[in-house]
Amino acid sequence: MNIYLKISEDTEKDEFIKNIISARENKKVSVKDAAKYLNISQNIILKLEKGNFTEIPNDIFIIGHIRTYLKWIEINPNLLLKNTIPSNNNLTAKTPNIILPYKFKLPKFYILLFSIIAFFFILIIYKNLNKIERVNDKIITTENIIEKNIKIENMHEGLLKSKDQIEETKIENEKKPEPVIKKIDTITIEATADSWIEIQDNNSEILVSKIIKKDSQIKLPYKKDLILVTGNAGGIIIHIDNNVINNLGASGEVKRNISLNLENLIKFIDE
Repeated sequence: MNIYLKISEDTEKDEFIKNIISARENKKVSVKDAAKYLNISQNIILKLEKGNFTEIPNDIFIIGHIRTYLKWIEINPNLLLKNTIPSNNNLTAKTPNIILPYKFKLPKFYILLFSIIAFFFILIIYKNLNKIERVNDKIITTENIIEKNIKIENMHEGLLKSKDQIEETKIENEKKPEPVIKKIDTITIEATADSWIEIQDNNSEILVSKIIKKDSQIKLPYKKDLILVTGNAGGIIIHIDNNVINNLGASGEVKRNISLNLENLIKFIDE
């Protein structure tokens, strides 16, 4: 029998149960919601509302939950709970004496000695860490130097290869035979229409000065310094070493200082 749950002598049990149910319903909450909100067992609330007080365990925590629930629905807990505080089954009736440990006191000398030792220990660790960092820095620096040296060596090898290639190209060029320049013997001037021509050398000496009739030709020894003057640029054709130049100018056009050098003559026509 639960000796800690007892209806007050001034209150009837049925009336007390109705008041519990009405108070909960006035808050518009179900038994499940009330239990969840207060974090107590739903079974305890059901037993309270059914009046099964003797079935509620005689436990200090459960009695505390009942007190919290009755206050929450605004019912005086003293109408149900006796003033006597129940004991917890897990607690002993008598509290054993607790023996406090002896206060350990360390002399100041040992405290100072320990502090000095700790200081030197930390200092040694700090120095070792600095050494490790310096070694790492040296390793990194050495790696950078090695990489730079490798790059320089690669550049040097590249330059040597380029130099060797240039020398090989020079040797190959030197080995190549010089192109044979074909000798040009004569220059032929052919008239497609009656044309006056005059040919001079570099000393302004006139070698030819005459009118060439249509379909006639004049052959001269080829010289690079010959100069042609014509009164009908469109009426003559020049033959030099299988090269035919037939567009010196328009028909009836006067042209002066035309070089009969093959290279100059080709440039003159291109212009």
